[in-house]
Amino acid sequence: MRSQMRLFEAAGAGIIGDEFNQALKTLALLRESDDCFCKQEVDFTVGCAVRHVGAPAVLSVIPLGIDPAAAVLNTEFTRSWLIPVLRVNLHNAPLAFFFSNILPVAVKIY
Repeated sequence: MRSQMRLFEAAGAGIIGDEFNQALKTLALLRESDDCFCKQEVDFTVGCAVRHVGAPAVLSVIPLGIDPAAAVLNTEFTRSWLIPVLRVNLHNAPLAFFFSNILPVAVKIY
């Protein structure tokens, strides 16, 4: 996972593509499995992708899975682990991203 972190750091937004998508999907599946023994490392790796590649790119591959337009929020929120990862690693994201993705979810939860 350290090599993926270094790759995200070095390549930045230039890494977006099928390999990036597959790597993030694999990390998300690993993180969400019950027998994952390296959750902290997965969080660090996904956080590195958020920080260096960008939150919009990461969330387009592994979305939060919350529909703010739903009448009732689903109590089964398997991607809740992404919230602290975003909180720590979300820097310099466009305000439009915040207003379109984060704010509606926050308003719905509140």
